This record gives sequence, structure tokens and C-alpha cells, in this order.
Amino acid sequence: MRNVLITGSIGFVGSNLVKRFAEAGDHVVALDRVAPDPLLRSYLGLSIERVSFIQADICDRHWYHALPSQPIDLVVHAAAVTNVAEGEEISRAADAISVNIGATANVIIWALSAQPARVIYISSSAVYGAILDGREPIDESQARQPINLYGVTKVAAEQIAFRLARTSRLPLIAARLAGPFGPMERATADRTRLSPIHAWCEAAVRGEILTIHRGYLPRDYVYVADTAAAVYQLATAPLLDHEVYNVSANTAITCDEIIATLRQIVPALRCSHVDTAAVNLIARPISNKRLRDDTGWKPRYDLQSALAEYVVWLREMRAN
Repeated sequence: MRNVLITGSIGFVGSNLVKRFAEAGDHVVALDRVAPDPLLRSYLGLSIERVSFIQADICDRHWYHALPSQPIDLVVHAAAVTNVAEGEEISRAADAISVNIGATANVIIWALSAQPARVIYISSSAVYGAILDGREPIDESQARQPINLYGVTKVAAEQIAFRLARTSRLPLIAARLAGPFGPMERATADRTRLSPIHAWCEAAVRGEILTIHRGYLPRDYVYVADTAAAVYQLATAPLLDHEVYNVSANTAITCDEIIATLRQIVPALRCSHVDTAAVNLIARPISNKRLRDDTGWKPRYDLQSALAEYVVWLREMRAN
């Protein structure tokens, strides 16, 4: 049984990573600066028996004193302040920089001594910046030109992590996530802005009118269970030929496609449209070819099956 450290384990992506690794039979050391809530404990189900929750702040240089004594075999660093809205950049700058950059450096510096078999850094497609044309999919060679604070911190964290890792040949992989959606997305101190799919599915389940912004451009959305499976493959593949991998669905989905599919699942769906400026930063597919070629991973969910499963989960949460 491997010991897998997952930071940011209470968050949206982090909680799904904990579930994926624990269900695969690994012992997960789930580290976050807040304690697990009842929703997460319920979501993990029986796999929670293979999870040890550790409460520590990786912004503290001595955070690792909270870890158990047994060696850590794999590290997935998912802790981040995500989706910082433009109007919040000044008020949240210090925390975003401290967590996304400073804490990443702290984790990598510790890993240089701990020497896990591999470290996966959870990065973001936000590093690519604004790409609003509809040409070929974006691959990992695309220039990194972030236009918001979140993207800037992810680029900086990637650069710092790779620089430190190369000093001692620490095996480090950056997984650049496209737009994840699905169970466990919820507002937290580190994630205040949620995806439109979350808002639409929540409204559909509650029987409320969906507010559709005409400015929503196509975006590469990937169901979070597929995201977690991809990161698992990157963490456990015997050999990887690259250091950076996109984790995506390889397709850009329009707002109309999402709503039409959601209406098949919730026929009573009601919508209200409002005009806004362009909302998404990337309107092109994000290529997952490198990931598929090197690991054999491919998405299990299409839009229909992903939304259907997500709606069921939301309804169960409301019932409980």
C-alpha cells in the first residue's frame, strides 16, 4: 500500500483526488489547513478508512512536522487559492501569492529531502491566458501569457517548482487542468467563484430559473472524476516522457450545448438570458493528446453522462 500525500484535500479537486487514490487502495494523507466537513466524509464513503486527515498550513515553513512518521511515496500538491475574480485581486493578492507560490515552494523544498517517487503539481490552463479564437486545440507548447492574478501565480509556481526539483532530480510533473466540474464543488475560503455549470445544475435541481450570460464562450470542461483519474495515471505511470500535461476533454463546449443537455435531464428547466461581455478566457479546446499517448488515459464521461451523474449527486445532497 502506497502512502500518498494530497495537499488541499478539502477543496473541490483535492477531495476528488483523495477519493480516487483511496478507492484505488492507497493510504492517503489528506492535508489541509481546515478540518474535513461532514459532506466530504460522506462523499468518501467506505474509502475513508484509508484516509488520514492532517490539519496544517503549508504556508508555514515547518508544516511537515504534522506529517506521520512513515515515508511518503507520492505527493499530489493541489492546495491553491483558485478563481480569484478580477475585483478581488487586490484584496486576495497576499493570500493567493502566499498559498499558490510560497506554499508550493515549501512543499517542493520538503520533497527534496523526503524524496517521494513522484510529485504531481496541480496547475491550470489559466497559465495560457486569453485565447478567444476557435482554431486547433491548445497543446503544452502554447506560450504562457496569463492575464489574471491566478494565472500569474500558477506560472510562477510552475517555474519555481521545476527549478527547485531539478536541483536534485526530483521527479516532478505539472498537470494543467482545464475546467473541472462535478461533485464537491462548493464555496470555500480558497474558492469563492464557482463554475457556471455548478450554478446551472444547482438551479436546475432547486427548480429555480437559470441565469444564462450570453457572453459565455465555449470552454473545455472536464468532469472531475475524469480529472482525478488522469492525475492518478500521471502519479502512477511507470515512465513519463514529459514534465507537463494538459488534463482536458479535448473539446470546447458551448453554453447552448450544456443547457440543451441539462434540459434532457431536467425537462422542466427554465432559463433567463442576460447580455454580458465575454466571460471565459479560453474559447478553444485544450489538447489531451500527450496525456492519452503517455498514460493511456481517456475521459470516461461525455457531457450527457457527466451532467446526469452530477445532477443525481446534487439531488442526493439536498435529500440529506
